[in-house]
Amino acid sequence: MKLLSIGLKKRNSFIEKTLAVGFLLVLEFFAVGAYLAPPAKFKPDLGYLVKSGSEYLVLWRDENKEQKMITLSSLGGAISFASSELSLDVSGRGLSLYPLESLWLKNQTDTYALYWKLLDSNFVNRLTFTTKEEAEKFESLIKLGAYSPSPIGHALSLLPRNKN
Repeated sequence: MKLLSIGLKKRNSFIEKTLAVGFLLVLEFFAVGAYLAPPAKFKPDLGYLVKSGSEYLVLWRDENKEQKMITLSSLGGAISFASSELSLDVSGRGLSLYPLESLWLKNQTDTYALYWKLLDSNFVNRLTFTTKEEAEKFESLIKLGAYSPSPIGHALSLLPRNKN
């Protein structure tokens, strides 16, 4: 009987050691994974897309509340950057804050001029574009209510996807 109890103790001891080593391996796996996993990407809660001459600026505040800006050569590129890198999309929620009274696009000699007037303003705003496609895209986004003044001029508001 004594011999049988010694055998059981050795067997239980082996199982306990195996379980302990297995637990430590699983713990190490998750610890290394957490260490190597990329940190969560910061997503701003507001941004602006501004036309400046022939370029487009995307402005936002980073996790330290510092203003950041990138310059892009096309409206499509600016919208794509805001969406893919910042998780911000052009928002149509600006309509209630800046109601549009009128909006029109005029074909000039080498450019397209977009004019609009806000209901609560005496001023007519104007932006010029070199391509009809960009002028029409900007016009359609303003019609959706995406116009918003920004810290540096006329802009389209950018909001997180889940807030649009």
